[in-house]
Amino acid sequence: MQFSKDMAVSFYLDTRACQKGKPAPLKVAIRRKGTTSFIPTEIKVLPDDWDPARQQVKATNTNAKRINVILNKKRLDVETAILRLMEAQELTGLNAAQLREKVTALIDPDAAKRAAEARLFLARFKRFMELKDNDGTKGLYAFTLRKMEAFDKKLHLYTFEDITRDWLQNFEKHLSKTEAKNTRNIHLRNIRAVFNDAIDSGITTCYPFRKFTVRPEATKKKALTADRLHDLAIRTCEPYQVQYRDMFLLMFMLRGINIGDMLKLKKSDIRDGRLDYRRSKVGTLFSVKIEPEAQAIIDRYRGKKYLLNPLDTYKDYRDYLHHLNDALKAIGRTVGKHGKAEDDGKFPGLSSNWARHTWATVASYIDIPKEVVSKALGHGIGLTVTDIYIDFDSSKVDEANRRIIDFILYGKDYRKNSDINKLFE
Repeated sequence: MQFSKDMAVSFYLDTRACQKGKPAPLKVAIRRKGTTSFIPTEIKVLPDDWDPARQQVKATNTNAKRINVILNKKRLDVETAILRLMEAQELTGLNAAQLREKVTALIDPDAAKRAAEARLFLARFKRFMELKDNDGTKGLYAFTLRKMEAFDKKLHLYTFEDITRDWLQNFEKHLSKTEAKNTRNIHLRNIRAVFNDAIDSGITTCYPFRKFTVRPEATKKKALTADRLHDLAIRTCEPYQVQYRDMFLLMFMLRGINIGDMLKLKKSDIRDGRLDYRRSKVGTLFSVKIEPEAQAIIDRYRGKKYLLNPLDTYKDYRDYLHHLNDALKAIGRTVGKHGKAEDDGKFPGLSSNWARHTWATVASYIDIPKEVVSKALGHGIGLTVTDIYIDFDSSKVDEANRRIIDFILYGKDYRKNSDINKLFE
């Protein structure tokens, strides 16, 4: 059917997110005044089976006749709906997206309602958030959700098309009043992930990040030097700080294990002197040889339900983490007569996530090969394509960890200090 020059209906095989050799979705493309919008057909075909000139599936597809009948009916329904709108003089000023809404409403009112709800940005964001398995990741999306709702009270009314580049810029400007650059980037990346998911699902073709770049800011290295870590290990702490200091050292000696992963370890995760666990953040499987110093700390803080005892008292590891970070920062701090801190202590800024950075920094300082450090941290070797086929010798990682522990605890400059032995009796 022929319409005016500023309007056309055709089929479009959307291969943008399609892997090579995989079927791609067919969509009805509505073009209107230089804009284009799409209506899904729920039909997928291989690119080699589609004839764009004839607008039909080739006979190479065994279901070609049946699919072409369905497509012809779909196109006829769309064109008939447009004719009805023309007769009712309801096309004036409509772009392709607005025309698609009216056409969909005429063809299937219930589907149109569902589609309209699906295109609501906030509803889709919440759905995307709830599908996350990791509680930490879900919490980050909930954090972004609260920030967006505080910024824009009309957010619940917006479709994806309403979240424009200008909206993103204004949102980032709003965040800059209270949030650091990299924290703002977390919120923006969360929004971008929801857009990518909506595009892959055919919900929208809008993508405001095309001209809006999320650029990270270089952060200060969160790592202790070998001298400072040794000082932390042997320093006399307040009684309440001892356990927190020991937990930090244990994280370090287990190659920078995440605090959440460490506190959720079970006794059954230790087999033949090795700790086998999966890092919750990325799902990477780790196997860490437990050195005698690490075992001494584990034995000191044995838990009932878990390997370690903090979660015997705390319901959530995040509650313990808050106290851990506060205690680490307070080590070596001078306290006045009325209990008020008079300085920043010996380790200002120290927190649990310094353990991983410190392990890597010390490894580099004593010339542990880069590929061994990468393997130890779960980054993979990744130097050449050939490395994919190499069975990496895990004993190299065990040896590296032993060298790092020896350097920190018993290194040349520290041998005169016998206090270190008291930690691991």
